[in-house]
Formats: sequence, C-alpha cells, structure tokens
Amino acid sequence: MQEETEARPAWRLRLEYALYFVGWVAFSALAVHILLRSRPLIVIFGFRIVNHWARAAVDKFSFFLLGFVCLGLIILVEDYFRSAVPRNLLPRRLAIVFGIEIAILLGIYALQAVVT
Repeated sequence: MQEETEARPAWRLRLEYALYFVGWVAFSALAVHILLRSRPLIVIFGFRIVNHWARAAVDKFSFFLLGFVCLGLIILVEDYFRSAVPRNLLPRRLAIVFGIEIAILLGIYALQAVVT
C-alpha cells in the first residue's frame, strides 16, 4: 500500500474529510436504492412458496434482514472511508466501494430484465 505521511495543508485535509462525508452519504443512498430495487426480486423468487401467508412472511422477513445488512455495511464503510483520509487512500477506497456497488446494482437490473 502506498501511504503518504507528509503533512498536508489544513484546507486540503478539510476538503478530503468533506469528500469522505459526501462519499459516505452517496454510498448510503445507493445502498438503500439497491435494497429497494432488490425487493421485487425477493417477491418474484418467493412465488415458489405456495402458501400466500408464508410468501408474505418471507418477503417481509428477508427485507428486514437485508435492511440490517445494509445498515451494517453503511457503518463499516463509514469507518473504511474515515480511516482512509489520514493515510491519503480515500480516492482509491471510494473507487473500490462504488465499483462494487455499481456492479451489484447492474446485476440487480440484469436479473430484473431477465425475470420480467
């Protein structure tokens, strides 16, 4: 890993912390969007369950669990971004995280296009 230990100007450090915060908010919004876009897939794949009540329970419970996973990821990514600022690794980490998120979102869109 490439780390810079040299002192940076205060304005640049503030700018990087602002970029970290904007990146974290954008990640959170995109994560919630992924969560909401994946719900129809849960319903579609839940049609294999014959009982209507069981299908509704699977839909609600899986959405609830995915919400907890999403919340946990938001907390972990906040720490991941925050710890990148002093090490001057924020652009690299932003690219990694958003690349993964966009790949997941494209996968969800592709599944929705195939299934519907």
